[in-house]
Amino acid sequence: MSLENLKEIISKQIESENYKERGEILYEKIEQISLVYADKKFHEIKKDRPEYKFSEAVKDFTPIEKHILKIIYDIENHDLKDYDLFLKSFYEELDFLYESDGLDINKILNLIKSKKDLLKSFLSSGNFKKREDNKKEGTKLLYFNTLGIDDHKEAYRGMKKLGFSESDLFLEIHLDSFYHTNEKNFGSEMIKKDLGIIAEKIIDNIPKTAAVVGTSWLLDTPIMNRLGFIKIEDSDVEQNDNSTWNQFIDKDGQINDKRFNEFMETGELPFKSIRAYIPVEEFLKRYLPDNRRGEKIILKEVDKSKEDHFLRMKKESKRIKSDWEYLIKNNGDFKSFFNGDIFRELLGFLGQENEGKYLDFFREMYEKKILWQDFNKYQNEDLKRISEESEKKMRDYIYKTKEIIID
Repeated sequence: MSLENLKEIISKQIESENYKERGEILYEKIEQISLVYADKKFHEIKKDRPEYKFSEAVKDFTPIEKHILKIIYDIENHDLKDYDLFLKSFYEELDFLYESDGLDINKILNLIKSKKDLLKSFLSSGNFKKREDNKKEGTKLLYFNTLGIDDHKEAYRGMKKLGFSESDLFLEIHLDSFYHTNEKNFGSEMIKKDLGIIAEKIIDNIPKTAAVVGTSWLLDTPIMNRLGFIKIEDSDVEQNDNSTWNQFIDKDGQINDKRFNEFMETGELPFKSIRAYIPVEEFLKRYLPDNRRGEKIILKEVDKSKEDHFLRMKKESKRIKSDWEYLIKNNGDFKSFFNGDIFRELLGFLGQENEGKYLDFFREMYEKKILWQDFNKYQNEDLKRISEESEKKMRDYIYKTKEIIID
């Protein structure tokens, strides 16, 4: 496919009114654009690194791997490492195709589609539960989820340098495609209104939020300063991230001609994707609706005096889980396994009236040689309730309340 043919395909308007179908066509067009970009980067890098492969450029500079695995991201309890061999096979086939035919975009797109279909067929044959991490509750353009630094160490490692703790909870916002909203006019006012709704969610339901964070190409535009976001240094977003490539989608669900033409002229992406944040109090000062101002707000923040102890308990609880398999396989001493001071403290979160029940359960699992990850199959409803309550108590242990008023 020549670049002229690519221009013609990209500029052709998408007629479908079906959101899902339109999204699939947009994804394919972005894959075409990104393949041209990967080809350019491949030739640049190969001059200095003769061993560099086209598949590496596709992995480094396109969202194609994420497009293929998208169906996996939507499924609960799926480890992406389970699909390493699947991806390895895809990249080997891609390199063979490229070495044989060069940048034949149509053939590469067919290969990508075949891998997507294979995953779809595999997942449709099993009883998999759809993940429900991201929420849209009253917002039109933004959706959100909570996370800690541990959840995305590479993405948000820069937050520690800003004084935030690995125990802090962040609310991460995402920008949906405007054409999903059924609204006629896109602008910063729509975003601000959504941010106001999220501000109310924080004070009503997520008071442990330490900061609001986000990743978007929009944050590489003047809108970042207008919205009050601050760039997180040392947290560059890879160019294979979907948030980078979404800049080519316009408000009508078409490819943005201006940005595509700029890309074709310069060979580089018009905008980078940026990670940025706003501390929670600053966020509330900016976006809390007028009718909620002046009232007492109770937030929760990490109690630094308890943090080291909390992190030791957290580490110990992980060690206990990892050592359990060794214990049951080697007939280790059950009593000594649970005699550590930290473990006794962990038991304390169950409540004195529940400790005996839980120790009896552990003893039963030990005698039956049941792996830790299978415990939930053997817990009755009472034990599940006790476990959930103790986990909540442990999470709450590290927090102290903070009262503020936003005028």
